[in-house]
Amino acid sequence: MTASGESNAVIQGLLHADLARSNRASGGCTGATGARIDTIERSESSFKMEIQLIVFAVLISQLVQPVGAFGTPARLPGPRAAWSIPSCNGKYKGGLKPSPEELADILKKDEEETKTLGRWWWLYNPSRTNLCEADLGGANLIRANLSGVDLSGVNFMGAHLTGANLSGSNLSHAQLPGVDLSAANLSIANLTGANLSVANLSGADLSNANLTGAHLVGANLSGVGFTRANLAGAQLGLAKLKGAGLSFAHLEGAVFDVLPDSLPDPIGLSFAEGLESVKFSWSPVGLVKLRNQFRDLGLRTQERQLTCAIRRSELRRTRWVFSGLLHPPGSVPLHGRVEQWMNYVFFDLTCQYGTSAECPLIIVGFLFILFSVIYVFAQMFPGQSGGIWVVWEENRIAKTEGGDVPQRLTEGFPSSRPQGRLRRFLNLKAKKILAGRDG
Repeated sequence: MTASGESNAVIQGLLHADLARSNRASGGCTGATGARIDTIERSESSFKMEIQLIVFAVLISQLVQPVGAFGTPARLPGPRAAWSIPSCNGKYKGGLKPSPEELADILKKDEEETKTLGRWWWLYNPSRTNLCEADLGGANLIRANLSGVDLSGVNFMGAHLTGANLSGSNLSHAQLPGVDLSAANLSIANLTGANLSVANLSGADLSNANLTGAHLVGANLSGVGFTRANLAGAQLGLAKLKGAGLSFAHLEGAVFDVLPDSLPDPIGLSFAEGLESVKFSWSPVGLVKLRNQFRDLGLRTQERQLTCAIRRSELRRTRWVFSGLLHPPGSVPLHGRVEQWMNYVFFDLTCQYGTSAECPLIIVGFLFILFSVIYVFAQMFPGQSGGIWVVWEENRIAKTEGGDVPQRLTEGFPSSRPQGRLRRFLNLKAKKILAGRDG
């Protein structure tokens, strides 16, 4: 049913109910006609306002729908909610829920293979367990061994994963909002596009994990090890990163709206890649405090990288504008296009807001060489009137100096001083070329 169809059905139902209510109210009234009409008119006006508000709510609910991992409308959270993974061919595809016995057998099998073949058995085993798109909501997986298991698109809502071993597992686009993953082992795990909003990952190991585009909004990441993790494009708004280690992590395009009182270890963060391309969406307070910490530690390069990141995000910053109930809200840029382009051309393109301090010198050196070449060729082929001339000012004070006739200072390259062999050769060549052109 479309949005207009649902709203029409709501309106018709309310009209019928109101008509019946009005008939019952007017059936026992034989007198006081004017009062009754006035009451009905007031009830109709208030009822029209109620209808408008209900229709508006229905339209909003139809326009604002949850979107799945691949742009398709997602199912609402439920016992069989799953996310569509095109490459999924597992037994529980489509949100099927394994029975407790099946889940126990899977966990037992993985535990036995780990003991028999070693910790990294799944690296060379193409027939590893496949639970893609399964519904594991509410499952008790405390300290469970799921290393190397394909868990892409799995619904973990309400599950318990404290201390679980998920190293090397495929958790791409998995749904883990609010899940307790404290002290879990997620090293080398694939968490691309995973939803970890408001999840508890305190003390977890995420070293070498792939968190590209992961949603970590409001997550507890205190003491998490992100060594060599890929956090490109990850959403870290309001995340608690106190004591988190980000040594050699890749942060290109990550949204870093971190809280100022829960910042990661600045020394470990100083070794991270892509600091100049992190972003903030609503407030730069966390990044500004991190920049101050870098400055206090004498880490000038990292300080300039965060300055570049803050300036770039500030110029892209927008604010929400509400134009009333009948018009949808929209975002308006805080800085005009002229200001954005001026900053980009003169400060970002030239030196990345101080990150590349040598770039202006390189640009000046390049322009010096370019214009010097042009100047040299102009002097080598001066023509009949080319060269450098001095023209004395007519109203000069010292009339004894100079003359009224312009004086040619150079003829050829570089001046009219006595010529050596090289100069004579170059001038002879230049004269021959000019003579050929005149002929």
